[in-house]
Amino acid sequence: MIWGSLFLALLALCSLAYANTEIKHFRPARQTPEELLLSQAERNALASTLVPSMMTSLAGPYTTIEFETISYQQNINSENKERWYCLSNLVHDKSYELRVSYAATTPSDFELTLFSFSELMAHFGKPLDLDMDSAAQKRLEGSKPRHHAETTHSTTTVMYARIRAMYTGFSAVPGMENQAVPYMLTLEKHVLGLPAQALWLVAVLLVVVPASIYIVSPWILSICDGLIAEEKREALRKSD
Repeated sequence: MIWGSLFLALLALCSLAYANTEIKHFRPARQTPEELLLSQAERNALASTLVPSMMTSLAGPYTTIEFETISYQQNINSENKERWYCLSNLVHDKSYELRVSYAATTPSDFELTLFSFSELMAHFGKPLDLDMDSAAQKRLEGSKPRHHAETTHSTTTVMYARIRAMYTGFSAVPGMENQAVPYMLTLEKHVLGLPAQALWLVAVLLVVVPASIYIVSPWILSICDGLIAEEKREALRKSD
């Protein structure tokens, strides 16, 4: 009965995810002094002008987007070959995971890359200091940041995620690499080293396993003992 309870719990856990999953674990770092010169709204507005597609937002501690699609890198006719996301409300130095789940019927390799704002600017060949106006440069050299009061005491930050997919299957159907692949995207904060949404499963196990050991198993064993005793009595009657 103990193993049966654990098996049922594992089935419940598996039902929460698609067949295949790619996971990126990360801890957001604090903003650099250069980043603090801009408000978060200004950073997001600047980032949105750089990425090649519309940026969708996911906010911590938990957000899931149940249906997204992306084209494979092998698809030369599509412009939807990478998706960008803004990961907001992230607490500094806390543990998070970004999780992509997709069906096994679409064999793929997903690539998840995370960027801070400075790393995003550098990725697109625009170092942060080159994008500041002269007033911002003067603030950086000796004055307090324009948004000093807003950002110095902030405990949250924003990161940016890029997702790409490669088709890795072999199909007799021509053009499978040109099909869009659906996926589910989840941003989740860790609590005690576990995804926050998995804590309910731990709570269920803490109830189910002891109940199976001390209540359900003895009850079933008593029924079995009664049936066995009845069979023995019946066998004795027939032998007489």
